[in-house]
Amino acid sequence: HYLASGNREAQVDLDAVRVAPNVSPARITFAELLDVDGRVCQDFPMGSDITVAFRVAFTDPGAPTKLAVSLKTSDGLPITHIVDDDAGFVPPTGKAEQQVFVRIPDIRLYPGEYRVSLWVVDAPNTVVYDHAEDCLTFTITDGGRLTFRRLPREHGVMFLTTNWSSR
Repeated sequence: HYLASGNREAQVDLDAVRVAPNVSPARITFAELLDVDGRVCQDFPMGSDITVAFRVAFTDPGAPTKLAVSLKTSDGLPITHIVDDDAGFVPPTGKAEQQVFVRIPDIRLYPGEYRVSLWVVDAPNTVVYDHAEDCLTFTITDGGRLTFRRLPREHGVMFLTTNWSSR
């Protein structure tokens, strides 16, 4: 439903926009994008820190889960798939609800619009408990602390800081 509505939000109450409730052992109920000061934000200068915050509700609080966040361009090109294990994070068990924060430091995406998707799966990573496809949208703006030149999207997706030398 939120995809069909053309969602372009930095914050979404997933329970409010779903047509039918998810009755799996875990479901994503709310998601938002935060700036470095913890404020809901949709526009970030290149080089900013972005935090993806989301709540997971459990009908079985003891069920071990894995969490993931993915980013893609507005035209659907996958950029990254961030999994809790990769950072050594293990979601705690025994809580009926938990809020999770995933900080992406120093984001180096070219200016443009990007989409965020969220997953919660079982610990063996075989069953998807919940998936919120393209539930959040953010924009990377020109400028920031990294460059003052214009960076058109047709030149790339990522801005890399390199070291140049000559002999």
